[in-house]
This record gives sequence, C-alpha cells and structure tokens, in this order.
Amino acid sequence: MVTKAVEKTFWTDINQVPKQYPWLTDNLECEIAIIGGGVTAALCALRFAEAGCSTIMLSASPIGFGGTAASAGMMSIDAEQCINTLVDKIGADRAMMTTQLLTEAVNNIETLCNGFDDDCGFRRMDSLRYADDVRNAETLRREYSLRLHNGINVQLLTNINVEYVYTAKNGRTDDGLPVLGRKPEEDKIAYALCFGDDGLLYSEIAGRLLLEQYQGKSNQQLGLFSPGREWRLKH
Repeated sequence: MVTKAVEKTFWTDINQVPKQYPWLTDNLECEIAIIGGGVTAALCALRFAEAGCSTIMLSASPIGFGGTAASAGMMSIDAEQCINTLVDKIGADRAMMTTQLLTEAVNNIETLCNGFDDDCGFRRMDSLRYADDVRNAETLRREYSLRLHNGINVQLLTNINVEYVYTAKNGRTDDGLPVLGRKPEEDKIAYALCFGDDGLLYSEIAGRLLLEQYQGKSNQQLGLFSPGREWRLKH
C-alpha cells in the first residue's frame, strides 16, 4: 500500500550549484564538441577525451542542473520498464542484448566511481519491482520467469507493503530506448538522448558506443538505439 507520494527534484532542493564554469567568450577549435551539461554529456566527453580526442563540452546552464538534476541517483537494468515489456516491443534477442549492455554499464560506472579520491556513494543494493493490481502481478510473474530463464538473479516475493514512492517526469521514446548515433544525412552530428529512469546507465553506454562509431568500429549494438529508426519524444 502506498502511503505517501513525493514529486520533487531532490538534488536541487538540498544543494546549491557546486561550480560555475566560465562562459565561452572566444572562438575555440576542437575535434569533438559535446553539446550539453548533464551526465550524458559528461560521460561522452570523458570517453572521447580519454581516447585522445580534443574535446570541449558546452552548456548554456550550470553543469548537472538540467535533466540530470531530476535523477534519483539509482541505477537498475530494468528501471524504465520490465524486460518482458521490452521483449514485446523489440524482440527477445534485442531485449536481452540491451539488458547485457545495461549490466555492463553498471560495472563500468562502479569502476569509474572507485577511481576517484572522493567517495561517490556508489553502493550495490537489491532492487524491488512491485505490482499493485492483479494485471500487473501477472506481468511480474512473467518477468520473473524470463529472468530465471536468462540466468538473472531474481526472487518472487508476495505481500510487500510500500511506504514511499518517488517519481520523476522525463521524455520517452515509443520503445523506451534512448537515441544514440548519427543520422545518415548528418554525418558530423551524433545524438545522445538518454532520458528516463535508465538515463544514468544509457549515458555510460552512449559514451562507449559513440566513441566506437567515431573511430569507425562496427558495432551492431548501436543499431538498437539508431536515430534512423522511427521515434518521437513522449512527455
């Protein structure tokens, strides 16, 4: 039973802007220009910079105070939608490929956090997906069976009481996946639109896949998120 619901941007409520970077006042030249100041932009910029590319990140607003500020700071391989829902939308093989990418992203972000001198607060914890009616309960049982079949550690619980529910409003695509990569007609512009509850993990995936695309490496995983597929943002 839900006893309290909160719709509030947590991080901007408890923190001030930690750092204001200087405004761009001169013309600069670079190999890679990252447009944006959220976690997707930061992780993409980090990937390209570490690969030796001359990289500049540009943002019209304070770093980390856009859509990233609405993040709950939690990462899960199924935060946006059940795996079986993704199977219905894009097929079993592509859904499990996406799940594997999300699992790798959790591991990569953990490695990144452990490399900093400061404690970033990264902690691995059990996650809970619950159903509040009979229809959703059946969906949850199907999800449980799918995870068992694919070797994912999972338990099915009953009679769980929920005290708090936190929500956020984000953009959506029709299939629930982000938009990553270049359009054929825009070979010098790459998209990294990572939104929703899985935004943190897709941001890590974006940096790696976009760098590989820029380097000319073939990667069928990028096809999962291609801007060439039919998509539109849903709010």
